[in-house]
Amino acid sequence: ERDLKHPSLETKKLKGTNSIWEARASKSLRITFNLKGKLIILRTMGEHKILNRP
Repeated sequence: ERDLKHPSLETKKLKGTNSIWEARASKSLRITFNLKGKLIILRTMGEHKILNRP
């Protein structure tokens, strides 16, 4: 079951984008993804600096 609104993930849409989302996997690990219906499409995963090139 997916729960993108779980508080620990701090999921939010990236500023300046229409469809790229960010979530926290840990204090330093970020994941960026797109949503297509019920499908989560992983874009990148890495340290906070990946948000410069999602």
